[in-house]
Amino acid sequence: MRPDPRQTGLSIIELIVALAIIAIVLTFGVPSLGRLLATAEVRAQASALSVALAAARMRAVERQHPVGLCPLDRDGECMPAADWSRGWMVFDDPRSMGRPRSPAAVFEVRHDATPQVRASSTAGRRSVVFRRDGTSAGSNVTVTLCHPGYPGVGRQVVVSNVGRARSGPLPRDWQCRD
Repeated sequence: MRPDPRQTGLSIIELIVALAIIAIVLTFGVPSLGRLLATAEVRAQASALSVALAAARMRAVERQHPVGLCPLDRDGECMPAADWSRGWMVFDDPRSMGRPRSPAAVFEVRHDATPQVRASSTAGRRSVVFRRDGTSAGSNVTVTLCHPGYPGVGRQVVVSNVGRARSGPLPRDWQCRD
């Protein structure tokens, strides 16, 4: 029996081979894609934090009074802890209370858009306060952002006493805590 020259399409063998090739590509590609997405999430969060820090510093200089940043709790209020994973708040703090006096004092609130990213600050520094000259009150503070599902994926945002924020990679042996 001769095949009909007008017949087009794939044979079952060709279809099985194509599906096998797709399965092999997905097997190797999906884990790499997950790591790429985790890296993008961490970098976006670190960038947003750096922008908030720069805006707070600039606001402190413009307004000539202290401006603070604090991590948020479940209710969206400042929390006295080192966990920044839920987001942060930027607020005018002219009396250096460490929290906003009223809702009108709040300049920016960033609720966590990526719950997979863990963020924590230096144990001794649970908030950041910029003085009227743009310097940061207290010692340097480091906020470490990482993704628990992907070892080595993370960034650190460091605020110096001068008030400048810089972002960099995690130390080599850093382990993200869940």
